[in-house]
Amino acid sequence: MACAAPDTRDIPGTPELLKVILVERLPEDGTRVLNHFLEGPKEGAGENSHVLEFSGWVLGVAQDVAHVALHLEGFEEEDLDIGQLAVERPRPDVRAAFPAARPQACGYQGSIALWGREQTLVYRLLAVFDDGARVPLYRITIRHGALGSAQTLLKPLLVTTLGRSGSMLLTMLLGSHPEIRAYKPGKYEARVCTYWTDMFLTLCQPRRYLQALTANDASPRDRWLDDKLPAGTSVCAATAGYLARDGIDALVDFARARVDGFYRACGGTEGGRAPRYFVEKCVCRLTRLAILSVFPGAREILLVRDLRDMLCSILAYNRKIGRVKFRRELVATDVEYVRTLRVEADRMLHALRFSQPRPILLRYEDLILQPDRTLRGLLTELNLDASDAVIEGLLAGRSQDVFAVHGTSRDPASSIGRWRGELDAEMRAACREHFAGALAELGYAPTEPD
Repeated sequence: MACAAPDTRDIPGTPELLKVILVERLPEDGTRVLNHFLEGPKEGAGENSHVLEFSGWVLGVAQDVAHVALHLEGFEEEDLDIGQLAVERPRPDVRAAFPAARPQACGYQGSIALWGREQTLVYRLLAVFDDGARVPLYRITIRHGALGSAQTLLKPLLVTTLGRSGSMLLTMLLGSHPEIRAYKPGKYEARVCTYWTDMFLTLCQPRRYLQALTANDASPRDRWLDDKLPAGTSVCAATAGYLARDGIDALVDFARARVDGFYRACGGTEGGRAPRYFVEKCVCRLTRLAILSVFPGAREILLVRDLRDMLCSILAYNRKIGRVKFRRELVATDVEYVRTLRVEADRMLHALRFSQPRPILLRYEDLILQPDRTLRGLLTELNLDASDAVIEGLLAGRSQDVFAVHGTSRDPASSIGRWRGELDAEMRAACREHFAGALAELGYAPTEPD
């Protein structure tokens, strides 16, 4: 049973942490959804917590709706859902209003924690069917208040990429800057921020933190990961308010502090200057959106490469190490893999179009061919020291060691445009079909017909 959202509106002096600015019903063609109605939240509603209750009903045409899902607008994939609510509640009133509809449980009700921080975000509520079809129902604009306490923290600098695009080289270069921390980037691909942010995302949802009320000696050790609460689980308004406000604030502060403490501990002050950023690699998943939202001052570098060269590098690297990686194992042929990479590239383009703050777009080719100019521009954008002495220090590092271990071409320069000599006619045709739009948007030349 879903727990109701906390009623904390009458607590004196407590600021509204969530404010519903606009609720818009989206048009649908009627092929999957017969009708629907959002009973809450209502436009103008406010909560003094980070949890919002959603309730309503949705009727499927030929299939029952499995659940409704909430996600940030522009990031529609299933693994980017912020929360899901099962459509399983009987609604005899809806049945009476639509007697010709298929008999089905069509109601939903439950609470979802939202983790925006002092920003206005646009969400979409979708109906999701068992076959994976996703139908947008509502567009909901919500203003978020403060999340957690005001802390002086190192800022995340995310390098978001698809792989085989020079991310290890870039994190090694940036980690050599006196104002940026990285943990042994030539040896590890540390995901400390991702780790603790995943912890926060897991435990901030009501269906997870309320597991503490239902545990017993026979409960499994990972009971906090359970999505189901026993029927009748409920708490009083004051306790619900504490959990959904102070509890979530404390949880995000804990996650931030673990990340900050790790990177402050892993190196000393360089040249008398305190660090301002830490750098980590990241991928286009829900955790990335959360990091950019909940960590104050977070910035993102979107590192891209000619998709055809990236494809060649992935296939060559798999041969070099004798294992199949980078999701190539999910498909039977290299031609099919081109489509897989197109889907991943589309996610990158979504990040470029919709993310706030807007990512810094950096091309692998520029980093290889014009490293000093590219690094200077990047550091200037980040308001970091970009002096000649600093740039020389970054480039005097051990970047050649990275290429010796991870490279798959003769030298870095020859890794650019390698696809022209490595892809056969069938693979070129697949690249022309699937990569054309992404290549054009990222500023790369098209694949010429054979």
